[in-house]
Amino acid sequence: MFDPDPYPPIVYWAHVVFGFAASAAALLALAATKGARLHVRSGRVYAFGMIVASLSALTFAAIRFSPPVLFDSLLMLYALSTALLAHQAPSAAVRFLETLFTGVGVLATLALTAAGVAFATQGSLNVVPAGLHALIFGSLVVGDFRFRRRDRATERHHRHLVRMAWAVAIGAYAPLFTFREVFGLGSMTVYFVGMSLGPIILLAFRSQALSLAAATPKPRVP
Repeated sequence: MFDPDPYPPIVYWAHVVFGFAASAAALLALAATKGARLHVRSGRVYAFGMIVASLSALTFAAIRFSPPVLFDSLLMLYALSTALLAHQAPSAAVRFLETLFTGVGVLATLALTAAGVAFATQGSLNVVPAGLHALIFGSLVVGDFRFRRRDRATERHHRHLVRMAWAVAIGAYAPLFTFREVFGLGSMTVYFVGMSLGPIILLAFRSQALSLAAATPKPRVP
């Protein structure tokens, strides 16, 4: 059960309010036609709300160390940031930020892999979230490099979808993980069920992403 006592009240309530607001926005974004105004606006509200919730969660992890909370917050911030960048017009600033986040992703993958090895030698169950987050981070970093080598105009929809799928999955299961004892659920059960939402969302909306990519005008070759 989550105990708010050790945490600053303003940080705790910011986490709760922005987290619930983001969850409502996520439902709108998922239900709306992809690419429509409602989808874009609700998606931005979701991203902003979850960025605040993730930053506040990092504060929680700093005050009372929790590896799963730390891993989820870092992955959420990375996924949301790169998802938003996918739809930005290419510029020097955008490419700099993409390079920066790719570097962060590489470092996070290496750090999580090392943490997983350390947890494994200790016999800690934290090896599961560390290993899974390392795999997710690694796959997203591979996507970063592929995105640089392929046609940005048509690949950006798929890039956006993959990252938002993981962000929504984390945002959906994190409250259940926090209050798992209330529902009598085991940690690993909640974790695996929650993280399975990422691939489910990706598969459910992949066709729409492909349709948007097909409708995207191809850049002219000089």
